[in-house]
Amino acid sequence: MININLIAERRARRQREVTILRMSTLGVVLIVFIMVVLNLAWWKLTVDTAHTLTMTEQTLTERRVERDAFRALKADVEEKREIVTLLGQVRVSESAWMIILADISRVISPDVVLASFTTETKNDAIWLRLTGRARDFKTAGSFMESLRVGTRWAKTPTLGGLTSGENRDTGVTQATFEIRVPVEGLYGGEF
Repeated sequence: MININLIAERRARRQREVTILRMSTLGVVLIVFIMVVLNLAWWKLTVDTAHTLTMTEQTLTERRVERDAFRALKADVEEKREIVTLLGQVRVSESAWMIILADISRVISPDVVLASFTTETKNDAIWLRLTGRARDFKTAGSFMESLRVGTRWAKTPTLGGLTSGENRDTGVTQATFEIRVPVEGLYGGEF
């Protein structure tokens, strides 16, 4: 005799096997789907990282170029700073030079002729070196004294050299002189 409960048992076992097979298939499909999604995410992360790396390298290259240009400009500014400072000081003292020329014109006597007017810098001070001819030693000395007394810019003038000789053209005896005058309050180098 056939046990009816066996059929139900077989049916229940088949049902369980089909359910297990369905669940296993669904689990395998789910695992494959998860693996595909993870691989796609990994690929996207790799592409994004490569793109970010490329953009960062490009930005760094641009920054290096800008940095090198900035450093070159800064070095150029530092190189020119001393010249610009000196030119600024000379520009400020330009009116003082005009005063010096006007003062010399005012205190020079008609018996004195200037041959040269030069400047020099010694120990951070400006010196005027005036050479010329005068009628005699006394006239040259008076001119030197009038520079000291008649101007505010001249410190103590010194006589560099004084000679007497006859002028070839006129035959008149003249004194040749050199006066060195330290100038107060002026900037600049040799002009």
